[in-house]
Amino acid sequence: MARTRSVHYDDNQNLILDRAAELFSRQGFSRTAINEISRACGGSKAWVYHYFPSKEEILYQMLLQHCRRLIETCEEASGSGHDAETRFRNFVRVAIGIYAKSKSKHIVMLNDLDCLPPDRRRDIVALERRLVDMLVELLEGLNPQLRARPELRKPYAMLFYGMLNWTYTWYNEEGVVPPRRLAVMMSELFLNGYRDLPVLTADGEAAEMPAS
Repeated sequence: MARTRSVHYDDNQNLILDRAAELFSRQGFSRTAINEISRACGGSKAWVYHYFPSKEEILYQMLLQHCRRLIETCEEASGSGHDAETRFRNFVRVAIGIYAKSKSKHIVMLNDLDCLPPDRRRDIVALERRLVDMLVELLEGLNPQLRARPELRKPYAMLFYGMLNWTYTWYNEEGVVPPRRLAVMMSELFLNGYRDLPVLTADGEAAEMPAS
């Protein structure tokens, strides 16, 4: 007879992934031991191994879930039914929201992807490419001329992701710029350039400038 899963099985798996992400992001995948993950979860090594057969599997499932969440959320937010600019702004807003709430997993994705075995790494890279392709499609909607210059599609997409991906090195969601405002700032910068950008309020709306 097959063993029945605990009602807490998924919660415990997610706890392990969250605690491991915090450790990996601070000290790196290679320098983190299973017993450190187990202590962070308040369990034993055997308890961790009950949910994941190896540290590599923890890393793989962590990145797989993170990428899938980004894809599903961004696809839903930037789907059809809106004009191209609104779709792009929605994409930026939800992406920033996920990056802010899942900062540790994002850092791990940027720094420790190469620690996965080649076949598992290919799975994650394929999901990353879907995110790039999604952005390319949005950028083509904003500027259809890009369709005639296929060699420029990826450079423009990667310029944007370069701005987005490295926010973790300086951004604090509890600071003076909340995620929603940051998303508006980033969208405005990419869509309209820096010169003459409006000053924005905390909720991302344009502020009234005092008369000179």
